[in-house]
Amino acid sequence: MKPNATHRSRLGVLLAAVSLAVAGCAVPLTPAARAVRFSDAATTQRCQALGEVTAVDSSLRSRQVAWNGLRNAAAARTATHVVLIPYASQPSGYTIQRARAFRCGG
Repeated sequence: MKPNATHRSRLGVLLAAVSLAVAGCAVPLTPAARAVRFSDAATTQRCQALGEVTAVDSSLRSRQVAWNGLRNAAAARTATHVVLIPYASQPSGYTIQRARAFRCGG
């Protein structure tokens, strides 16, 4: 069966609604956090260490929520980079994500 215009229109509306719902639940990045980059230990070796930052994803959706929280927390410390620390899901299903924050460059 070939989809007609009405079917395609309904599908488009449904996809748009789902996209908005998912985006609305995400942790928004602050303007400063948009500049914070995920990195590795070798890249940040000569950078100033700013300590550990943590974020929690209690939505059971994805790590993206926690990653945005990490970038926001790192930006609040004027970090430019974060290096993820391995995480473990908690028994209740939420994820605590940890990272080390660094300020690199001038």
